[in-house]
Amino acid sequence: MFGRRRVFLIGCIWMSIWTLICGFASGKFLLVSRGLQGIGAALNVPAAVGILGSCYEDGPRKNKALAAFGAGAPVGGGVGLVLGGVFTQTLGWRWSFYVSFMINVVIIILGVLSVPNDTPEQIDTNRSVDYGGAMLSAAGLLAFTYALTAAQSSTNGWKTPHIIALLILSVVLLGGFLYLESRVTSPLMPLGIWSYPYFKAIHFIALMEYASFASFVFYATLYSQNIDEASPLTTTVRFLPMATVGLLGNIVAGYIVGVVSGQLLLIIAMTASAAAPTLYALTQPDITYWAMSFPALCLVVIGVDLTYNITNLFVLTSVPPHQQSIAAGVFNTVTQVGSTVGLAVTSAIAAGVSAG
Repeated sequence: MFGRRRVFLIGCIWMSIWTLICGFASGKFLLVSRGLQGIGAALNVPAAVGILGSCYEDGPRKNKALAAFGAGAPVGGGVGLVLGGVFTQTLGWRWSFYVSFMINVVIIILGVLSVPNDTPEQIDTNRSVDYGGAMLSAAGLLAFTYALTAAQSSTNGWKTPHIIALLILSVVLLGGFLYLESRVTSPLMPLGIWSYPYFKAIHFIALMEYASFASFVFYATLYSQNIDEASPLTTTVRFLPMATVGLLGNIVAGYIVGVVSGQLLLIIAMTASAAAPTLYALTQPDITYWAMSFPALCLVVIGVDLTYNITNLFVLTSVPPHQQSIAAGVFNTVTQVGSTVGLAVTSAIAAGVSAG
């Protein structure tokens, strides 16, 4: 309705503003600022995927473009890890936000200069804003994710009254969202999008993959710092292979997607993702980093990057051009929910094992 380019730039501007605010915030306001910062990513990531989807015809060039987009995650994550570790031990953690703000400003300038304008055919002027759907979905997901994360620190865990109330509220709100989407003329998420072949299966795979990946990274970090007693900077260096392997993996994926069966690539990705935590589960404090941790870190990023490329490409090619940004938004939401659910479930398991 507003155009992909405009939404992308609005998201970048929003993120840059709240990134700078995070650099000066503290306490609960920092947590709120971080949450508001995420709105920027929720805007610019689906818009960016939609821009790529509309600029390239299906084929090798589009595969390579999406692989290059996917490579941004390991490269950005690697750079962020290095800078975060360095700043934490030198200038202070707030500099992570200051430098991120500067990077965002550069992205905004490059976006203004290089992102193509939307054609009139790509902008649906007859579409209205689904404010009700936006509020219900945001409130429902917020209540759900907060309940999952707060349950771990509550005295009675999942039996805590306000946790139970929030979970029930989230079900009601999300149920209301689905009902509203089936009734309004311009829904935020057209329910018909789920009727495309394998659309539900692909999103379930993405949900489980990101649940596994987020949990792996969290506990691998804890293992490095609490068991191996490594400093934040040393832990950062140990995680650098993820960035390198992720970049190389995305380059390879750009060339082999479309040549090798997507089903086979997903099997390889799932196998790598399963092998990574298995290696950490079998490792011991006296085993060298190169024997277990290093191959596990390489395998997990191969799994998540291959999964992202295959599932994201399928999502974009399975829906009409005018629904590509919507599909990308749904995909992005599913991966974020997967990360939250994965951390909540594994935290509950860890707490139960620790309690005996």
